[in-house]
Amino acid sequence: HGEVALVQEFDIYTSSYIDLECRATNMTVYLTRSAFPHLIPGRAGLRDRGRGAEWNETHVHITTNLDQCGTRITYTNTTATYTNYIVPDISWNPANSSHDTPNAVINRGTLHVEDTSLKFHCTYPLLSHDTIP
Repeated sequence: HGEVALVQEFDIYTSSYIDLECRATNMTVYLTRSAFPHLIPGRAGLRDRGRGAEWNETHVHITTNLDQCGTRITYTNTTATYTNYIVPDISWNPANSSHDTPNAVINRGTLHVEDTSLKFHCTYPLLSHDTIP
């Protein structure tokens, strides 16, 4: 089971232009290029910026192992959820008060990479101790 989260006004993209595959050891996000015309595939990556995108004429995709590329894990009593972000431009560093150019016209304030990124996650059931021999 997996999900991709977009801001509400772009929610239509979730089912129409984005596909997420959750596998036993990794997850892959596929984006239809025509739906994201400003996305430059060579500059897209994941949270830790170490994993770049691959692409063809119609799609951009990124695969990550569940324990790599900045993927974070959260647990409930019954599930494990692995979460990451597609960062549209891995070379962009959001401005903040400590990094702004003194005479800059644009100040992004406390904007974080996660605020401009595509969040996705895969959720897996945890095995019950009752089922382990």
